[in-house]
Amino acid sequence: MEVSSSIETFVKKYGLDFYVNMEQEAQDILNNLIKAFEIQEKKKKIYVIIDEYDHFANELLSFRTKDFENLVYKNKKIRKWYEILKKGTETVIYRIFITGVAPITLDSLTSGFNIGKDISQDFRFNEMMGFTKEELVNIMKSEQIEENQSEQIEYCKVCGKPITKRFNFWDKKSRMVRCRCDCDEKAEQEKINKEQERKRKEQVTKLKNDCFSNKAMWRWNFDNDDGRNPKMEIAQKYVLKWETMMEQNYGLMFIGDVGSGKSYMAACIANSLTNQGYTVKMTNFIKIRNDIFSAADKNAYVEKLCDYDLLILDDIGTERNTDYSLENVYWVIDERTAAEKPIIITTNLNLDKCNFDENITYKRIYDRLRKVCIPIGMENRNLRQEDSIEHNSKGITELLVIDEGTNENKNSE
Repeated sequence: MEVSSSIETFVKKYGLDFYVNMEQEAQDILNNLIKAFEIQEKKKKIYVIIDEYDHFANELLSFRTKDFENLVYKNKKIRKWYEILKKGTETVIYRIFITGVAPITLDSLTSGFNIGKDISQDFRFNEMMGFTKEELVNIMKSEQIEENQSEQIEYCKVCGKPITKRFNFWDKKSRMVRCRCDCDEKAEQEKINKEQERKRKEQVTKLKNDCFSNKAMWRWNFDNDDGRNPKMEIAQKYVLKWETMMEQNYGLMFIGDVGSGKSYMAACIANSLTNQGYTVKMTNFIKIRNDIFSAADKNAYVEKLCDYDLLILDDIGTERNTDYSLENVYWVIDERTAAEKPIIITTNLNLDKCNFDENITYKRIYDRLRKVCIPIGMENRNLRQEDSIEHNSKGITELLVIDEGTNENKNSE
């Protein structure tokens, strides 16, 4: 009935003498209508618009392919219907516009038609249909419509990702809500990284305060090394292989004269490991002796020294101690080695003197250290003295420059 009503409206509009016989086939009705128009309206042309021409075919192609063949293939109803349209283009049909989705069906319907043209990819056609984004933005501006009023999805101007989306709430009403884009994620990660770095630096500061008694030693690191000490490479490799050194309980024994850079190398190792979050204690015999003597709980003090990931004993052999003091130091070293925790020592005593020291406690201490520490001999250069000479030379140069300037000023006067 809907088809009959549409044809009757067309006939009435153009005043055609035509009767719609719905008992006829669709292609016969179309053919008779075209013939009537040809006779009665010779000066007018027909524009045919077929919307979603393949709507019927989608379901047939998916589930009923046999029915598709019976309708579309040669001499079938759909094919005959389009053949009549083709013939009508020779007289009263001026243009045919077809919309649809599946081009495979279009091939079947327009085979032999020779007038079918796909314009869906033509940019002029796409510009004609609907609004572009720029056009919509201009319309919104001209109508003074705010983005939140139109509930348009917003996009980040930097990463281009959506920053709003529609969300269905429990009250069954949908609203635009703020969402995170890549920039938000990046900013959040940067904030997390910044906080983590702040906490790391805070922890490193605590570790260094606990490690060194002199804050100036914080600057004794590999970055500030001037490259004069060839044994510095050993210290660097010790840090690089620290996990193995710690697991295998390998320590170091830096042996060399005063000013040869032993303490500096040991401090470089300490600074590098504390920067990585390891616990290190750099101390000496005298400090240990005094701490044990004044400690209310001596066992707790020794246990704490054993808890450090690395213990550095600086300048062994320069002190003068009683047998009681040396026994306390031996106690620390013995507990430390029993716990398989690495030790680094610096000393200006050679190994031969250590072996034949008359003090039996010293012998026990060095014997225990030699079992867990790799001896590293330093070059016989007094780097500290070289630094002093260089420093003083610069000072003399500065004085001379000042004197020359002063003399010039006096002469000018």
